Amino acid sequence: MVDEAHERSLSTDLLLGLLRKVQVRRGGDLRIMLSSATLDVSPMVDFFGGKDRVAVVDVRGRSYPVEILYCKEAPVEDFLKAAENAVRSIHRRSLELEKDLNSHGILVFVTSPEDVLDLVASLSFDALELGIQPLALFASLPMKDQQKALEFSSKNLRKVVVATNVAESSLTVPGISYVIDCGLQKSKVFNPNGSLNSLCIVPISKATAKQRAGRAGRIGPGICFRLYSEQFTQESMAQSTPPEILRCELTTALLQLKALGIENILKFPFPTKPRAESIAHALDVLHSIGALDSDGRLTEDVGSHLIELPLSPQTGRCLVEAWHLGCEQEVAAIFAMLECGGFRVFRTGASQQWKALEKSIAPFAVAEGDLLSLLNVYQAYQDSGRSSEWCKNRGIFARPMDQAFEIRLRLLRALPKKYECGAMKGDLVGKLLRCIISGFHAQIVAVLPDGTYRAVTTAERGIGGPRNSRVLNDRRFAPHPGSVLYNRFPSLMVYCNSLERPGSEYIHMQNVTAVPAKMVADLVPDFYRISRG
Repeated sequence: MVDEAHERSLSTDLLLGLLRKVQVRRGGDLRIMLSSATLDVSPMVDFFGGKDRVAVVDVRGRSYPVEILYCKEAPVEDFLKAAENAVRSIHRRSLELEKDLNSHGILVFVTSPEDVLDLVASLSFDALELGIQPLALFASLPMKDQQKALEFSSKNLRKVVVATNVAESSLTVPGISYVIDCGLQKSKVFNPNGSLNSLCIVPISKATAKQRAGRAGRIGPGICFRLYSEQFTQESMAQSTPPEILRCELTTALLQLKALGIENILKFPFPTKPRAESIAHALDVLHSIGALDSDGRLTEDVGSHLIELPLSPQTGRCLVEAWHLGCEQEVAAIFAMLECGGFRVFRTGASQQWKALEKSIAPFAVAEGDLLSLLNVYQAYQDSGRSSEWCKNRGIFARPMDQAFEIRLRLLRALPKKYECGAMKGDLVGKLLRCIISGFHAQIVAVLPDGTYRAVTTAERGIGGPRNSRVLNDRRFAPHPGSVLYNRFPSLMVYCNSLERPGSEYIHMQNVTAVPAKMVADLVPDFYRISRG
């Protein structure tokens, strides 16, 4: 049985493809059940053999009417502030009418865990005085904290749950009478022609908007406050969200299929066929980092070990290289910090106070960029004895630092045991840069005279020369305002991920590292060379 099939996540589609492959091999002697609240059944019926072989059962659930209220703006620009104001207004206006606040909670949908934490922090400022209990809910939140959002309050406080799309259908939040919907979500968008993997803020679909509103009608009549206009719903929202396999980079998925013995990716029964360009790009990246050989088979020295690591292939490649060089302890700490939000471990980073963040980071910042600066934060935290007092004095959240400590241990334990760890000798900074380049050399950008950056194509095999530096496209890159290298202009940088907002002039690079051209050319000569002129 596969639940929440409508989400069409990459993992779900891979699972469905594997199940279909097994079903065909067994001559149909395998019963598969898909359950969903909003699934468009027609594509799934066709995928599993047509109406003669597939039965569809429609089970009607009980729901109450939900009144939909729209804003005039489409959508509200500062939706976090608008959501905070809406929470306060709803609570105050309905306080006299609702004696049992436990049964009249508010559920707020925002775009990301960072937005969740920001809004919870703002609402917590005077929560007890107001009589509300702000709670966070997102997938990577520790289970004990998720459980708080899924229980009724022990006191007569109005529960205000701020959530990502995990609360649309995956988890049921009890006691909700009001929903506040920002109308946006963070979505992975990959451009294989430009090798650009961005996390974009995009409008939700009409089906998602309906699902969110329905959360207000589970226990009685409810109200959904949409922070966007009705016109925006009709003109800017698609009917349903495209499957993730059409929107994201496929390196991790194809590595998993290769590890399962799927040699011909093009013949794999995907429920929705990914674009040929996306498959070609993923195979190219896996080959470039040494995970696949020239025949497309998993390599013993790299590929077979990457599959054991709970990281993307590019990040895993950095860790495998670190093991060879004897700096796996440091690289594991770097990526553990990234898993816990990077510079958002600082209070000023979580609240996006970039100028204040710059001062907070200053004692740890180095010219090489974000990753090595995060390593300094982690090492100072560990040297303090993992002291919560040390964190407090430096404006750092203690909990994510504790999580980084645990994740680092988990990464080190996941390294293949048959390897022998290298000895830590020589230039540490140089070795760390080598590790970063080994995994992310496809994401190198070169500075332009105006201080912005453009991506250099790996196909051109040339860096360092203005005449020969053929660029990816006309899109400009810039370090994120929260980066150590913001308003610094190294000639070449490597970025781990990027964020693109609709209408934004730049693609913001996150977690960037300055790298020397000669080192890049020496490490990946098949992709880059120094060019003059």
